[in-house]
Amino acid sequence: MHRRRPQFFLRTLVLLVAVAALALFAEVTRRRSSPRSLALPLPRGPLRIARLMHDGDWNTAPQAIPNFLNALRSSPFRLGAALSQTDLFARDPSLIYCPLIYLHGRGAFSLPDEDLDALRRHLVPGGGTLFADATCGRPAFDAAFRRLVAELLPDRKLVPIPRDDELYTDAMGFDLSQCRYTKCAGGITDSPRLEGVKIDGHWAIIYSKYGIGCVLDRDHDGGCQGYLRNDAIRIWWNVLISSALP
Repeated sequence: MHRRRPQFFLRTLVLLVAVAALALFAEVTRRRSSPRSLALPLPRGPLRIARLMHDGDWNTAPQAIPNFLNALRSSPFRLGAALSQTDLFARDPSLIYCPLIYLHGRGAFSLPDEDLDALRRHLVPGGGTLFADATCGRPAFDAAFRRLVAELLPDRKLVPIPRDDELYTDAMGFDLSQCRYTKCAGGITDSPRLEGVKIDGHWAIIYSKYGIGCVLDRDHDGGCQGYLRNDAIRIWWNVLISSALP
């Protein structure tokens, strides 16, 4: 019988600590955002990852997050039901309970002013994280997301996340320097080509123009410009841990 390597125990411990941090984040954000609701209890049960709904094809990879969460319940993680998914618009008041927001799609999309304002407050000063990827690397979504960031944070720009950033290291759980790309993305092995917006030392926006959710949704190359499944899981993990850090 194979023994599990010590770093797997460390990763599990890190996520459990992160889950506790996410709970604290949700409570602090709720209190900051809605002073009149101080008496409301924090919802019990699994902490939620929000999948952001929009006027485009927001549901192109419906099994992406469920499959990621299932991976966390398997070896080497075996974390049980610590996290769950919820689908909502940014204007939904329950967004404050979701420190990590996921956004994806294939084509063009936009958010109304009400959603832009709510999402902006969630990132600044709320401290939330928006994680997004273009399904199968579709250029229409890529262009629309860049417009969204310009509207959302007009004084800031998406920049390449440096190859030596902590996000790519095992300090977040996994060393991502050897991620494998699908054949349509060149079939190379390299660090992820992520971009982001950093606010107060925290990556408030993390974006991949290569598909991540689509690969988790369907376990095959299938013409997708993205990462292979196991590496997509590792990227998701590091983003999740990063979103829980102060």
